Amino acid sequence: MMNNSELYGSIFQTIFGMFDEGPKVDQTFIGEGLQLIPDPEIKGNRENYCRLYKDGTLISDSLFRKGGVFTPFGRDKKYCTLIAYHDYKKDTMGNFCIIDSNGNIVMESENSFDSLYYLRGEIATMKGIYYNLKTGQPIVKGDSTVKSKYYLFVENTYNKDYEPGVYKIDYETGEFEIFR
Repeated sequence: MMNNSELYGSIFQTIFGMFDEGPKVDQTFIGEGLQLIPDPEIKGNRENYCRLYKDGTLISDSLFRKGGVFTPFGRDKKYCTLIAYHDYKKDTMGNFCIIDSNGNIVMESENSFDSLYYLRGEIATMKGIYYNLKTGQPIVKGDSTVKSKYYLFVENTYNKDYEPGVYKIDYETGEFEIFR
């Protein structure tokens, strides 16, 4: 017969066992064989300033960390967003960047205050301008957007640097057409 402490222990073990997250996943892997490993040479590296490795080989001299709107590689994510530090000094701010599956930076904000967002497929936006990540070229600066399953629609009414109209941008290819 169980005593009270054994009974309560068994009940709590059953209840809290329901919240078991399963096997622990190594949080250093970000997908596509890429891994962020904290730099042991930085004293008190609580912010997880990391070196970027691909398949176990160091591929960049820059430091990176997750933060902001971190997006790992995934089912519909061809790219990953990180924060890059090219000349690390304590208390410096990094720049948002987007890397490809080889660890190459394909787009980077000019300063720490520019927000850079990876949407999906080949499309990213920074300071209201939509970019094709495959080519690195700006597509349009938009006034308003509508998202659908396969396309991003961006209206340009006022920006004179781009042709006016509604841009239908294919997420997967970055190709677009303009409706006037």
